[in-house]
Amino acid sequence: MRLKLILIYLLVLRICAGEESIPVREIEVKPILRVNELKLKYNFKLPPLNPYFSVDSKGDFYFVEFPNHRILKFNRKGNLIKAIGSIGQSDKDLYEPSGLFLKKNMIYVLDRRGLRIKIFSTNGNFISSIPIGIKNARFVDVLAVSDDFLFLSIKYNTKEAYNDKELITVLDRKGEVIRKIGEIIKCNTISGYYTFNLIFMNVVDNIIFGSFKFYPVIFAYNFNGEKLFYKDLRALVKEIQEFSENNEKRGFDKPEATKMEWGFYGSLYCWGFTVDKNKHLYYAFNGKGKKLVLHMNERGELLENIIVKKDGKDVMVTYLLTDDHGDCWGIGTLDYNDFFIFKF
Repeated sequence: MRLKLILIYLLVLRICAGEESIPVREIEVKPILRVNELKLKYNFKLPPLNPYFSVDSKGDFYFVEFPNHRILKFNRKGNLIKAIGSIGQSDKDLYEPSGLFLKKNMIYVLDRRGLRIKIFSTNGNFISSIPIGIKNARFVDVLAVSDDFLFLSIKYNTKEAYNDKELITVLDRKGEVIRKIGEIIKCNTISGYYTFNLIFMNVVDNIIFGSFKFYPVIFAYNFNGEKLFYKDLRALVKEIQEFSENNEKRGFDKPEATKMEWGFYGSLYCWGFTVDKNKHLYYAFNGKGKKLVLHMNERGELLENIIVKKDGKDVMVTYLLTDDHGDCWGIGTLDYNDFFIFKF
């Protein structure tokens, strides 16, 4: 009995001293493809505000080339296989594509200017165009696809009462709205609304998982709109709490206190977010010298911190995605200049 009390006492001391920490796992990765060698018209030093990269079942890679209004397909050796789409306003053309999603060998492309979803085969053949029939929509910042539905996060024009909007819109395959779900982050300015409500999103078994990019919150909703969890990571991760406190000292914008009506002064929390076939969540955080991938279960509970390594050096993970098989991919860099694709 006395021994048991001593063990309990020692455990309490460890927790109070902050020594009881989340497990840390290091994984060594090898570059599969060096992105810089593709010479894309895309600035990889900018935060990943849209889903610009994907991979198909054969292991071929797809990138949005926004300035040239097209999708480029490469093999694992970096050889260009096909350019898909070109500038125009017909059904098969693209006009400012801003994101893509691959599912069952079909490419779903967000056509930003036309407010449509264009669908192509992985061979580049045009299949269909789905209008996003939402009044007063300004832009769509993310797309996820299930077997039957399309999931979008739509931002509205300033004439709308933007703080009353839902975060996620669900469409059928004809572009008709099925339902709107999810809580937005309420903001005091339109620029705050546009920025703090940018998200990453994944759908697994009709459960919608996501993370805000400029605010340290993850969430999950079921298809009926019931909130499964909505968690502030500052309460779970010491490094994110410290990063947030540092941002506040620097006077960065907060949702309730964005200083400019048409400007933003803040910092990115989530660089990449994805969910694997087991409904495990991965959240890429880079801040204040820390380079972590948070690994969480389907309830948003933190299981471990992953440090991605290349040649023994810490990798800054700048994008994450899950392919059709449920395997996870990332884009990373050691020096913020040489970016590479890896699988883990």
